Amino acid sequence: MKMAKNKNNFKTVLLNNIFMLKYIFKYTPGLLIYTVLLRMFNSVVGVMRNVYTINFLVDSFQEGRSIMEVVVYIAIYTGVSLISLFATYIYDECYLPKKKLILAKKMQGELYNKAIQMDLASYDNPQFYNDFIWAMSQSEEKALQVLITTSGFVYNITAILSTGALIIYLDSLGIVFAAVSCVINIITAFRQNKISYEQNLETKEVQRKRDYTNRIFYQEDYIKEVRLSHIEDKLIKDFKDNNTKLVNIIGSYARKLMVIDFVNMLLSSDVLLNGVYLIIIMYKAVVLHTISFGAVVGLLNGSRNLQENFLGLTQKISNYAQNSLYIEKFKQFLFCDCKVVNLPNAEKVSDEKPVIELKNVNFTYETNEEPTLHDINMKITPGEKIALVGYNGSGKSTLIKLIVRLYDPSNGEITLNGKNIKEYDLKSYRDSFGVVFQDFQLFAATIAENVKMDIVDEAKDNQKVEKALEQSGFDQKLESLEGGVSTLLTREFSKSGVNLSGGESQKVAIARVFEKKCNIAILDEPSSALDPVSEYEINQSMLGVANDKTVIFISHRLSTTVMADKIYMLEKGRIIEEGSHAELMKKGGKYAEMFNMQAEKYLSNS
Repeated sequence: MKMAKNKNNFKTVLLNNIFMLKYIFKYTPGLLIYTVLLRMFNSVVGVMRNVYTINFLVDSFQEGRSIMEVVVYIAIYTGVSLISLFATYIYDECYLPKKKLILAKKMQGELYNKAIQMDLASYDNPQFYNDFIWAMSQSEEKALQVLITTSGFVYNITAILSTGALIIYLDSLGIVFAAVSCVINIITAFRQNKISYEQNLETKEVQRKRDYTNRIFYQEDYIKEVRLSHIEDKLIKDFKDNNTKLVNIIGSYARKLMVIDFVNMLLSSDVLLNGVYLIIIMYKAVVLHTISFGAVVGLLNGSRNLQENFLGLTQKISNYAQNSLYIEKFKQFLFCDCKVVNLPNAEKVSDEKPVIELKNVNFTYETNEEPTLHDINMKITPGEKIALVGYNGSGKSTLIKLIVRLYDPSNGEITLNGKNIKEYDLKSYRDSFGVVFQDFQLFAATIAENVKMDIVDEAKDNQKVEKALEQSGFDQKLESLEGGVSTLLTREFSKSGVNLSGGESQKVAIARVFEKKCNIAILDEPSSALDPVSEYEINQSMLGVANDKTVIFISHRLSTTVMADKIYMLEKGRIIEEGSHAELMKKGGKYAEMFNMQAEKYLSNS
């Protein structure tokens, strides 16, 4: 899957942020409206408090306004402020937390549905997979950041317009000084943002290496190796070295940022507003008497307020650009083209006994140049027991993934009862298989849920689950568990959860095939974590239960393949031998060579 280049120009930034706002409005329209209106109202109240109120009170004392006039204004101002505080409190404590959960539920639900539909090939593309993880983990957070940025943008615009109007009303010259001060602030702010961006780029790689070391010391996957070696000396040294690099990088950029910030403060505030402009308006108030002392205070506060909001506006524009980078990845995931999809008028798989045929099937992973499978031809009849054997990397697991349509062939076709499997409804087709992969997973759920792989109705399902676990050889372990099939697996969420051994976990996974009503059972290395006795018992049980089922299994232990009706041996993605165990042994080829090597190993260990 090719990734589009990310051009974060003005148009892209604008369209991406509008897209996310539409997304928020789609699921929580009230949240967007309430947030924007509240920020506009609070902005006006802020200008009223910081600029106009001080101007009014000072002028009231200077001009001798009546007490009643002042009291009425203070009462109005207090009432408006209380409304602002109350509305903000309701928003922060009641409204926002509830709407955040609704937004998260809706967004994650849509992302989960998309994740289920995604081609398995998408996971083979590291860049796409990283973006996918980012989209899944940060969708709600980034959506709220866009909302916060937009509401802040509205706040700043409202404040700039209302403050600017007030400054023009009090002294038209004031807007010139305020504008020049704002321009200086904007120029220095953009310079600071550029330096911060460069600093972020330089620190990112070092930070990632530092975080890797940090992660190793608390992740369970590394515990044994760290405890039984001296690798911690090397890791701690790496951490210290990278930490020193970070300190040096941050220090060098901090000096640049400090100089720019000092120049900005000196020119825009100390010299321009607190110096030149203060002298001009004091001259107008004291000597010319063209403005009041209240206007002096109001103009100074208004200029600073205007300056702050222009700075805030530039920061919001920078935030929009940062948000856009994420939104672009989010959209790439949300709208990625899936190749393994239902065709129009796809039909359900019937109960007819399955005949699977592969005709000149070739397959190449998108990340590879060389094909993984070459010209595979194979016919599997109803009830047939098929074994796929070969060394690692021969293409066995890939072949299974094509048969269950996790991938589509690059060339050739796979048919079920004479029809290309693409003509069948995808879910219906996959439901006709019971599959256990070598890298199976157990979930933080009950044993019953891990076997049924669905919502469990205890009254209807428990007996069937128990029977499947008995057939997989898990019955003795099950008897030792007080909760039976309701026992929670893993300690992810509960200390009372049970962690199973590798062999026990594999038996639970294999029970899924016994429990599921399907015509075809596929087992990719079903007994790799089991001892030979358990392996033999499960194979016998599988052949007994799946007497009328088609069974396809991959095994490195060729003692298992003796029971297969037909064996296909793969090498470098090609079928090099096929036939029954007796036929292949008689032929004396690669299969016989592999079998005899394993037989000698078992004899030497006995």
